[in-house]
Amino acid sequence: PVPRDVFPLPLCEPNKTEIICFNTYDQASVPKTFLIGNREIQLTGKTKVLGVILDSKLTYKDHSKYIHDKLVYRWVCMSRYSNRNWGMNQAVIVRIAKTLFFSSLFYGSIIWMKNSNMADINSLWYRVSK
Repeated sequence: PVPRDVFPLPLCEPNKTEIICFNTYDQASVPKTFLIGNREIQLTGKTKVLGVILDSKLTYKDHSKYIHDKLVYRWVCMSRYSNRNWGMNQAVIVRIAKTLFFSSLFYGSIIWMKNSNMADINSLWYRVSK
């Protein structure tokens, strides 16, 4: 093992460290900043952890919107290269759409995917599958 005096490990990286308080009823009692060592860490209402956007009420609405916007962008990019009259045939388009969409849609879905978050994504998938 490497001795700490030769290679000291930082307690936290101030540019990457945030504090989020989940489901707090009395928000006024939660301080806006925290001191860890001599570093000031900010309280935030949402943060991104391993690609999933967490909000303080755990509704995942911001993450759902992020995924929706990402899927819309992917669909627009795919639509540039084909339509019903020219370009790739329908089977190829469906295979590519499933590959591009499902990878984003299902990553962490067991955590964030709820009926209340899926209305826009379901309508997008309906448009894509037509």
